[in-house]
Amino acid sequence: MKKLPRVPLPAFVDLIGEDRTIQVNHCRQPACENFGVPARHQVQKPGPSPGRDPAYKIHSTSKGQIPSIRCKACKDNPPIKSNTSIVSEIGRLADAGGLWAPEERASCTNPACDNFGRSVAYHIWPAARRGETAYVRVGQPKNGRGQRYRCKGCGRKFSITNPVRLHDRNKRLAADLFSRIANKSPGRCAIRGSDVRSTQSYYPILRFIHDRCRSHSGAIDRAFIDGRLKLPEYLVTETDAQEYTLNWTSRLDRRNVVLSGYATVDAYSGYVLGIHVNFDGRVDPFEINRDASLRGDFDVAEAFREYAHYWLAGDELTAGRSMSRKLSKHDRVALLDQIRILYENAQDRRDVEDIELDHHDPACQQMPPLNSGMQTHEPYTAYAHWMLMQRMLSGAGVKHLQANMDQSSMSRAAFLCAFADEVRRGAAHGFYVRYTKFQTIDEREHILATAKRRRKAFRDGLPSEIRENKWEATRLMMRDWIAAVQTYGKWDDVWIEHPIPTINEPHKAMSGSRPTRWSTRTARSTCSSMPGSPASTTCS
Repeated sequence: MKKLPRVPLPAFVDLIGEDRTIQVNHCRQPACENFGVPARHQVQKPGPSPGRDPAYKIHSTSKGQIPSIRCKACKDNPPIKSNTSIVSEIGRLADAGGLWAPEERASCTNPACDNFGRSVAYHIWPAARRGETAYVRVGQPKNGRGQRYRCKGCGRKFSITNPVRLHDRNKRLAADLFSRIANKSPGRCAIRGSDVRSTQSYYPILRFIHDRCRSHSGAIDRAFIDGRLKLPEYLVTETDAQEYTLNWTSRLDRRNVVLSGYATVDAYSGYVLGIHVNFDGRVDPFEINRDASLRGDFDVAEAFREYAHYWLAGDELTAGRSMSRKLSKHDRVALLDQIRILYENAQDRRDVEDIELDHHDPACQQMPPLNSGMQTHEPYTAYAHWMLMQRMLSGAGVKHLQANMDQSSMSRAAFLCAFADEVRRGAAHGFYVRYTKFQTIDEREHILATAKRRRKAFRDGLPSEIRENKWEATRLMMRDWIAAVQTYGKWDDVWIEHPIPTINEPHKAMSGSRPTRWSTRTARSTCSSMPGSPASTTCS
């Protein structure tokens, strides 16, 4: 068995033009003195020693199966994650989103050359100084599309070609098919309703549409990262996960495939800043599992694997094993009781950040074999998602971020690790948001009427100059409610009900920091997402 470090080693990544060291194995509590302080990865000797880690000791989760670090200050036990796998996920999401220009990904193809892996974009004149250039342009390829380069180290030539264009007739078909696909038309219906002759003609056009959408979206996102497009200095975002259920792919195994998409949108405009799915279609499952077996990945804990972010053979046996109570969609438990139950479920998981262990439907929780590609573990996708969001928002000029997310330890940990510096200096705030569902229209109207009477009674007790200002009165009401907060879970998370419900979200609550961290500014921020404002669908 290979010798393992105390915690996974830090990993280095080129985060779209910015070099960064990824080390997420640290305390996740913003109020703790060890927040953002990484654990030492050197193996320590038993007993007191000069090199002993003063902040953490190696521990395990509540189930005793997932290794974790125990913070000596706040006694929290965050599970250990693989930094290398997070870097791999960042690269996958950046490639899938079209964030890299072709010249940034191209390099010398000779592994023995010193320029192997050195990007053309940054090692050619005028991007590089004359004495540091590694490539020269040597005309165009034979098809006339793209650029041909020669490596100055080994002399090998290679080409970067432009995307293939469609025939004029197929461009019209692509526009027609794109409209049908956007309106959720099935593949067979789209083929029959358009002039596409066969399925063999349909899929090349579909791939062309995908490439063009990816290129357009990547160009906009890259403009945000490079600062050519700007976002508001104060930004409110909404983050949530979606599930996509696909049909079975084999007659021998007819279980449905469930993929998860992790998305962040701008609350005011509704613009999707990023949506990423936990599926890597570039890899071969057989080759990955074979290489993982040769590397000994099946003999060590997940965090120390080379392919920790993939669902390897046998990982499905650990999914869905939590016996804690789950909320059905017809369960009309009170909102705060739902929050309490979710905290109990989280504490009962082997890995508190891995929502896959009791999140999926029992009929779909095992990972069925796919024809190609592999699913990735949701926590690693969430970490990579937030790392890219941090890079995009900082490049676009966002100075203050308010991130609203669903009640999930995975989202919380990923956000805090990606925005650790911003959270430490008070420039980024993350909030859990939860609201009740499945009430009838009469129940919703009754809740709204009760809340309206409660606000009117509160305003009647205020001075006349404040009574007429509904928004100021609501802020004062929220300030009183903050003084009477309730805490839940072993993390003592603070939960406050929102004073102004809506017909779509009749009971709404939000969670922020510990009580000692709340302030008047937090109360004012909490009431900024009121009905009538662009961010009325959530609150902070």
